[in-house]
Parts: sequence; C-alpha cells; structure tokens
Amino acid sequence: MKLQDLCSAESRLFAKSEFQPASDRWPALSFSSRKVASDFANEYRRGRDYVIYVGTSDPSTTERPEHRQRLMSVISVEPRTPVSTRDLIPAEAWEQAVSEYGIRWEWSLPILAAYDVSGFPRAKDTIPAAYAALGTLPNLGRCVELKDAERMRLL
Repeated sequence: MKLQDLCSAESRLFAKSEFQPASDRWPALSFSSRKVASDFANEYRRGRDYVIYVGTSDPSTTERPEHRQRLMSVISVEPRTPVSTRDLIPAEAWEQAVSEYGIRWEWSLPILAAYDVSGFPRAKDTIPAAYAALGTLPNLGRCVELKDAERMRLL
C-alpha cells in the first residue's frame, strides 16, 4: 500500500519524533503535556489526517541504527480526547518508560491504524524542512505539519 492510497486531497500529514516505529508495545501517540495533546487533537481529523513517525538521532533513545533519522511509521489516531497513556499501553511498557525517563508522555491519542514505512528513508532527504523543524524549541514533543512540497514528495 502507498501513502497516496490512504490520503485524500484534504489530508494533512504531520511528522513527530519518536524512538521506534509504532507497535503494540506503545499503541499511542504520546505527549508530555495535556495541552499539547489537546491542541493537536483539535487540529487533527480522524480518517483524513496522518502522522509520520521520524526516528530521533540519539542512539540512547532510538536504539536501532536503521531507525535513526528515518521515516518509520504512518499512523492514524483517535483525536476525541487525550487519554492517560498508562491506560493505553501495557503496564510493563509504562513501567520501563518511567524507570528510564521519568514521568513523561502522560497524555496520548490512541492509535487506530499503523503502517510501517518501507525501507526507512532518510528524513533529511525526504522531508528536510519538517525534519529540521522537529528539532526547534517551539516544536519539541509536538507534531509538525508537512507543507505542500514535502507532502507531495511523500505522496
């Protein structure tokens, strides 16, 4: 399946830094702040918009080299209301995250569907502006919308 098969002309695509591809171990799009989660939920439209997970560059968080700075997953989420992350993910995943990073990513939107990105393309080559924006202070931990040229490149 190709991304263009999922999207319509009205679809918006967002990028978000993550440590690994979407999985059953963490079936949630998570945020450190309820306000950030709520703001994104208000902007996102179920069945129309998608989020692309981009691996971080840090080997201590994105452990697998093939995921670092790469497009990893495309997800669809339920945006109604942010939910406590600990209510969405397996208890052992929550406990491990808290022991490694402290209490972070407390608010989430449940993942409805997830797709792996074939070949894990380099984010810098595919979505350079959005990738650079993810690392700026105002966007840390947030989703960044892909603008026209990058959106079209992905489709």
